[in-house]
Amino acid sequence: MSSNSSSIASEIYSGTAEFGKIWALISAVIATIISIIMIIIGIYILTLKSKDTKVSATIIKINNSTTNVCDEKDFNCTITISYIYNNRQQTRNINKPKQNQVYKVGDSIDVYIDDKSSVATQKDVPPKMMGFVLLITSVIILVSSWFWYWASKKYKPVAAAEGIGGILNIATGGRL
Repeated sequence: MSSNSSSIASEIYSGTAEFGKIWALISAVIATIISIIMIIIGIYILTLKSKDTKVSATIIKINNSTTNVCDEKDFNCTITISYIYNNRQQTRNINKPKQNQVYKVGDSIDVYIDDKSSVATQKDVPPKMMGFVLLITSVIILVSSWFWYWASKKYKPVAAAEGIGGILNIATGGRL
């Protein structure tokens, strides 16, 4: 190999490594913005309080029968429930509220009533676990992106690999 082709290869390697450092920084900044948004949403979900009132209801009919059972294979069950809300006995129909759940006449279930007197079997807020998942995921994204930036600054082969990845990302429009 001639010294001219060796110096061209060295220039390409160095240029790719320099581009990799810049690409790693851009990626880390974008990951930071995304992580901050995810942290805000995660905290919002964790602090969100349901305005629904939890009430215990009794199933009095399933598909207009007092002997039917609605199991996990039934997708079109209508459950008639009876409950007391605001010191009044009330009756409502609910389409099969939860999958993978067996309902029998006489069973007691918890329902949630909102300020418009709508009845649902689930709260109107996302589960708290979703907030925890968002927080943990955002921290992992944040730490790993800045670690990768640090590694690309410290180690030239890592920077060159990042540069090649960035070039391929640009060349393929992110489809690779």
